[in-house]
Parts: sequence; structure tokens; C-alpha cells
Amino acid sequence: MKLTPDQDQKIRPILEQIDDELANRRAVDLRETEGILSRGEDRISAILTPDQKPRLRQTFEQRRQRLRDWMGVNEEQTQVDSLAPSPQSSQPSFPAASP
Repeated sequence: MKLTPDQDQKIRPILEQIDDELANRRAVDLRETEGILSRGEDRISAILTPDQKPRLRQTFEQRRQRLRDWMGVNEEQTQVDSLAPSPQSSQPSFPAASP
């Protein structure tokens, strides 16, 4: 789009809000999904023998990694997101408007 400076000034905050809301939603979804996986792993672990538990941990870590990959989240983001109550996107994911 070839936005005028006035249009860009009005649209940019809307796009930034959308980006922030999507980032928050993704973080919440990831935390909830991680919780589901952790609870399931704990329940299964209680049934397994000590020899079986390392394989269970490996299997669930692979599931977590596939989930992070699918959601486009890296390991550092996961650790930061678990510490921050409501993460905010630092950079909007849209290009600058052309005059």
C-alpha cells in the first residue's frame, strides 16, 4: 500500500496493538500447552519404572520442541515468557509504509 504520512500515523498504532495481542495470545497458548504436557508427563512418570523414565523425558522434550517449532518460539523466548506475566513484542512484524 502506498500510505500517506497521515494514514501511516493512524494505522501504525493499530498494527502495533494487533501484533502485541497476537504475541500475548501465543505466549498464553504456549504456557497452557506446556502445562498440559507437564501434567501428562508427571502422571505417566508415576506409572513407569525408573529405567523407563529417561525415555519418557526424552519423548516429552521432543514434543515440546516440535510445539515450539510449530509456534515459531525459540528456547530463550520460552524461558523469558515463563518469567514475564504478559510479554510484549519489541518489534512490529509489518513493513514501514511507503510514501
